[in-house]
Amino acid sequence: LKSVDPMILVVAALEEECLGLVGSWGLKLELSVHGTPQKIYSGTRFGTSIKVVVTGVLQHNAVSMLSKLLIQGIPWAVVNFGCVGAYEGRGLRIGEAFFVA
Repeated sequence: LKSVDPMILVVAALEEECLGLVGSWGLKLELSVHGTPQKIYSGTRFGTSIKVVVTGVLQHNAVSMLSKLLIQGIPWAVVNFGCVGAYEGRGLRIGEAFFVA
């Protein structure tokens, strides 16, 4: 695999988890996979190419989406994040933890 010019992939399962980032950084929708929640938003921030990738939940969705991107080249960094459903109004505070059974 080849290395790509400085690019950062930010990966989340749900679009709600990354819409604040997409909006505040002015990223544009690059790809929307029909019939799935999978999307890619892209733009430039701090002189670096940024792609925000919405994979959908479950491991096979993340593997599928990231495999397609990584075949194009190795990014400078991959940041995976999410809030596991801890949205505003759900009664959870920063620093609290819970287990999904």
